[in-house]
Amino acid sequence: QDPSLAAETVLAVQKQRVHTAEALAARDAVVQHLSVACRSLKEKNAIIEVLRLEKEDLQRKLDMAGGGVTPHPTMESDEDVDERVTPLGSQRVHNITQDLGNEIKMMRERCLGEDNPHALRALHEARSNNPSRMASSPGTAGRNTPEPLRLNHLTEVLTLTICSSLTPVQVVTTPQPVGAEDLIKSRNAVLASLPLPTGIPADSLRPILIPAPFTLHEFLSNASGQLTTSWCPEREEHGYFLAPLFKCSTNPRVATAHRWSSVDVVGRMSKPTECFYNKDGKWYYAGIYKAFRLDDLTTREWEHLSPETAQALIKETLAGRKNTSPQNIYETTQLFSAGALKIACVGLQCIGFNNALYRTVLEQAGKCAQSGRWRDPFGTPAANANATSAAPVPWDPNAVAATMGFAPFSALVAPADASEEQALALAGNGGDALAASDTLGFS
Repeated sequence: QDPSLAAETVLAVQKQRVHTAEALAARDAVVQHLSVACRSLKEKNAIIEVLRLEKEDLQRKLDMAGGGVTPHPTMESDEDVDERVTPLGSQRVHNITQDLGNEIKMMRERCLGEDNPHALRALHEARSNNPSRMASSPGTAGRNTPEPLRLNHLTEVLTLTICSSLTPVQVVTTPQPVGAEDLIKSRNAVLASLPLPTGIPADSLRPILIPAPFTLHEFLSNASGQLTTSWCPEREEHGYFLAPLFKCSTNPRVATAHRWSSVDVVGRMSKPTECFYNKDGKWYYAGIYKAFRLDDLTTREWEHLSPETAQALIKETLAGRKNTSPQNIYETTQLFSAGALKIACVGLQCIGFNNALYRTVLEQAGKCAQSGRWRDPFGTPAANANATSAAPVPWDPNAVAATMGFAPFSALVAPADASEEQALALAGNGGDALAASDTLGFS
């Protein structure tokens, strides 16, 4: 099966569903407006008919009173008719006119104040660019639909015709489409408005350098976090990272069965967390961060992503799927382009800076650079003072990697409430502290 033909078929079906939903919603809106107009016309015709009959009756009585017609002996005199008919008729006409004016005023206020009907809401949803919010049904997918532009024009004309006598015409200016650069600038503006914590060093951060041959930064230098993480130009302490909202995985019992599941993109970073980041193969301590959700990535921004970043996100989406083929990668790319799959944008707000941890890690890295070891052979420096003849035991990154859960963003994270003693233990014990269950991978 040709992948391009399958993708074109999927897009054609989605487009046909959008047109079908738009046509049905427009039809419902037209029918509803016409029913309201017919009901209003019937009420007005009934009132006009009553007024016409009353007018004819009053005119006939006035003609009889002033036309010289001989009244019946039992009828009242002309003076009595003039005194009773004229005041009563004028008062009734005045009351009816006032009631009509009040009714029209109430209908106008109700038309202005009421919310959009369900049909109009469905029409707006169908005309939006988000396919996941499209209301469609299998039974209506195969119907012949009229041309959407002509039907939309008919809906607007009927709406203006019906409401012109009740509501003033309001001109609504459609906003121009927003580009990907503007969306990124608005997201950075949100990050720039966040407050900065106190206690951040004024000078530039120093990298954490660990000597070869067993180096943590070399072990994690190929991480993809640098591709999916961006920092605010105005305030580089704040940033955001991209993560797929849904991931595909293979059923462990059936190799050909695949399923999609939602992902908690914030995870443990909903609480304050110590974060490290990797830049140009060097690790830096960033501070205490807390994650929060920003607006999801739009299709325009997806189109402007670099090929490396897009491939990293697609690879992360299909990481749990077995037997991934180029066709699966192509179909996933098309789903992201159409907006069926979403990319979450998670903001990173710096809320503190652990100076004790920062100094301790730098001091320990300096000691490692002098001694050439990540840790002492028997744990504590005091225990190693009398063990000069023992051979040094270097840190094995592979053993640590087996117990750490590296997330796709590849940063090193420790608990935010770590005390200075815990920070010393983290720096002094090296791999043992990094392999603890309360650490995870992030970048």
